[in-house]
Amino acid sequence: MEQYTPHERSQIVEIYIQQNKSIVKTQRAWRKINKVKSAPSANTLYRLYERFSTGEALTNPKRPNKVRPRRSDDNIALVQASVQRSPTTSQTRRSEQLGIKRTTLRRILHHDLHLFPYKVQVTQNF
Repeated sequence: MEQYTPHERSQIVEIYIQQNKSIVKTQRAWRKINKVKSAPSANTLYRLYERFSTGEALTNPKRPNKVRPRRSDDNIALVQASVQRSPTTSQTRRSEQLGIKRTTLRRILHHDLHLFPYKVQVTQNF
């Protein structure tokens, strides 16, 4: 799906109105004006005209940012204490024990505690 700039969207709506709301004529005019092979689909034309007629902005609506308080100081301290108690526990089992998602646990271990999996460690003496 092609993303149109707000200026292009307003041009599309203008052409659509000038062509008496004819989809095919609008698509032909768009191709001729911009010298491109692709044209806005019928659904795009309907949606843009609907937004225009109801007075909405032709730009994409802003999406709210996700707040991710998962890596809180409490969770970091909880994971650190768990690692000190049993350093050989797997990340999957530790996440189940602590009630933290695996990806969150992995981020805490990696970014906050600077612990990395698969490091070669000597655990036995030969």
